[in-house]
Amino acid sequence: MGINLSVNFLGKKLTTPVILASGVSGYSDELIPFLDPNSVGAITTKTITLQPREGNPPPRIIEVPGGIINSIGLANMGVAAFIKEKLASLLKLPMKKIVSIGGAKEEEFPLLARMLSEFRGIDFLELNLSCPNLKKQKLFAQEPETCLKIIKNTKRVSPFPLIAKLSPQVTDIKEVALACEEGGADALNLINSLPVLCYYAAGKKLRGGLSGPPLKPLSLRLIEETRKVTSLPLIGTGGIYAGKDIIDYFLAGANCVSLGSVLLLEPSAPARIAKELKEILASSGYDSLSCFSSSTGL
Repeated sequence: MGINLSVNFLGKKLTTPVILASGVSGYSDELIPFLDPNSVGAITTKTITLQPREGNPPPRIIEVPGGIINSIGLANMGVAAFIKEKLASLLKLPMKKIVSIGGAKEEEFPLLARMLSEFRGIDFLELNLSCPNLKKQKLFAQEPETCLKIIKNTKRVSPFPLIAKLSPQVTDIKEVALACEEGGADALNLINSLPVLCYYAAGKKLRGGLSGPPLKPLSLRLIEETRKVTSLPLIGTGGIYAGKDIIDYFLAGANCVSLGSVLLLEPSAPARIAKELKEILASSGYDSLSCFSSSTGL
C-alpha cells in the first residue's frame, strides 16, 4: 500500500488535509488552473456578504519581514451575483467546497445561509467571525456570547456543517471555542490573521491582518489550548509553507490545515507540499497522518 494522505472531516473524505483558505482562492475559478486537484482536499471561497463590497482602498497588501499584511476589507460581488455567476463553476470542482460567509450584523449570517441552502453541492459553510479589516470596534469572535448566538441562529437554517473561523485577538481562546461548540459549530478554524499596523512610506500607514510564517507559532499554541477543551475538528491556519508545517499542526491537535499566503507566492504549492508530506511519512515508516495526530476530532 502507498502513502494515504486522505482525512475524514465531518463525515466527508478529503483527499488530502490541505484546504485552500478564504481570501486567496477568489471564487475558485481564478486559482484552479494552477492546481493539481489531487493535492487539495477542499477549497474555500472568499468571504461572501449580503451586498457587494468594494473593500478597502489601496494599498491592500504590504510585504513585511517574514510575511504579509493584508487589508482587503472583504471585497466581494455579494451573494446574489455569487449565486448567479460563480456558484455553478465552484460546484463542478472535484475537491470539497467551503463557502465563507460574513456579515456586518449578526442577523446577516442566517440570512446568507438560508439563501445558499438549496445548493446542496456545497459541503460546508465557514462563518467569518474574525475579519480584522472591517471598521468595527469589536470582532464577533471576541465576544463568546455573540459567537454562540450567531452560530445557533445560523445552525437553525443551514443544511450544511458550520465552521467558525476565530481570531487570535482574544484573552482566552478556550472560552470562545466552548461558546462556538455550545452554539452548534461543527468545526473551528484557527486562526484568522492578527490585526497589526505598519508604515509603508513616510507618514503612510496600513492597518490590516498579519499572515504568513510569523503567525504559525501563535496558531499552534491556540490550537493546542483549544484541543484541551473540545473534541471538535480543528483546521489549523497560519504560515503553512511546507510538509513539515502540516506535521506540526497535527501534533498540536489539528485535523486539517488551511493554506493562505503561500498561494500568493506559489499558486501550485499544494502539490509540492503534498509531495513533501508523503516523503516525511515514508521516511518515518508511516502510511498515513493518523500516526502524528494528537487530536480526537476526526
